[in-house]
Amino acid sequence: MKTEVTNVEDEKNVVMLKVEVPAEKVMPSIDKAYREVSKKVRIPGFRKGKVPPRIIDQMVGEDAVMDEALNDLIPLFYPEAIESSGIEPVSQPKVDVEQIEKDKPFIFTAKVELKPEVKLGDYKVIKLPKVATKASKKEIDEHIDKIRDRFSELKPVKRAVKDGDYVLLDFEGFLDGKPFDGGSASDDMLEIGSESFIPGFEEQIIGAKAGEERDIDVTFPKNYHSKDLAEKDVVFHITIKEIKTKKLPKLDDDFAKNVSKFDTLEEMKADVKKELETRKEKEQEATKRDGAIDYVTEDASIDIPQGMVEQQINSLSEEFNNILKREKTDLESYLKEQGDTFQGFREQFREEAEKRVKTNLVLEEVMKKEKIEASDDDIDEELNRLSEKSDQKIDEIKAEMTEEHFDYLRSQLSMMKTVDYLISKVKFVKPEEIEKKPAKDSEKEKEKIEKKGKKEEEIVEERPVDPDMDFSDIAKDFEVDQQEQKAEKGDDEQ
Repeated sequence: MKTEVTNVEDEKNVVMLKVEVPAEKVMPSIDKAYREVSKKVRIPGFRKGKVPPRIIDQMVGEDAVMDEALNDLIPLFYPEAIESSGIEPVSQPKVDVEQIEKDKPFIFTAKVELKPEVKLGDYKVIKLPKVATKASKKEIDEHIDKIRDRFSELKPVKRAVKDGDYVLLDFEGFLDGKPFDGGSASDDMLEIGSESFIPGFEEQIIGAKAGEERDIDVTFPKNYHSKDLAEKDVVFHITIKEIKTKKLPKLDDDFAKNVSKFDTLEEMKADVKKELETRKEKEQEATKRDGAIDYVTEDASIDIPQGMVEQQINSLSEEFNNILKREKTDLESYLKEQGDTFQGFREQFREEAEKRVKTNLVLEEVMKKEKIEASDDDIDEELNRLSEKSDQKIDEIKAEMTEEHFDYLRSQLSMMKTVDYLISKVKFVKPEEIEKKPAKDSEKEKEKIEKKGKKEEEIVEERPVDPDMDFSDIAKDFEVDQQEQKAEKGDDEQ
């Protein structure tokens, strides 16, 4: 087999692969195609599967047979051509057949998008802004005020309603003079100023007194969950039954004794300060992972192939679709409710998809440069975790795993080790010590704006590398594989 690779002009990371397969390697697939067509056609005087090739050519046409042969030839020789040429495709090829005839070489071209070159910045010193880990007096006071609020009491008052009061009331809503479903309640406690009701409702209660009845005019918001009420003008008839105000406990040593393990307020404040500062330190440590990944990703330069972005959009769209299914609805209903199109729905994932693709490419490049790879011990450790989580023995899990499963698990663990490597390079510094770096992809962004809306013709399904991967997903894959295998076995037995 002969392969030839040429760059496609004006298209970055795209090549044209020309493949020529010798006739003797093509004929087995063509012979197979004749047998398949023979099984499908009905020709008087011949049983199915027993129609000679010359009769098929006469009655059906040679073109139909060649089309059938392509179903075997492309999957057979395209991967071989990729391997022999040494290129790394990232999307489905656009294939054109130049020649397919009996006793002649099979010639086809494949337009292929390649994994781009990744130019890393300095990833061995990752500077992240250090945030204050000392608790201020204001933060301590706010935390204690929250504790006071939890131990507050509601006391009845004999005056008109003020902002911040709690009002016990009955209400009934009317749309066009008629009560509507879900528009009434009795003995409902409402905090004035909490903005927990329809906009404009709480404000119109201010000034009312216990025993008073009022009509309140409001308009439901445009995004209200009930479409029958969205943007509709309604009237609520309310009855004020009781007005209460919140009374906070006195801030003293007795309060500290009642709500904590301390005898004095000062001891309690000191403990709150320690707790807040410990939390701040943990939060700063927690920023290491995302901060390290974002730093290295933003500092890298890549021309991101749109085919990879489209694949990631497919993945994100499918994730969202699965959420809809769990909520007993479907994408068509959701789009109708939102007044959106399928293309518009997909576009909302584009920015996140581009970020994920770039992140994965950068992490893969770091992993490659640093020669990071998960060991067999790492895999055994992860399988042990899976075993404990799924109540399956490790030997059972391994028996269910294919070579592809092991490869995928190793790649994910390698990715996690790469993230750990980057985290180890983080150094917290004062914000002014961090250099502001120019955008790396300004030219690419210009091109992206110019080409916005361009539809990709071919999309390949590829499971993206995800550093946040929960490996229990692999166990789910095993379960699906088992079910499919049992189903196939059952079909065979029948």
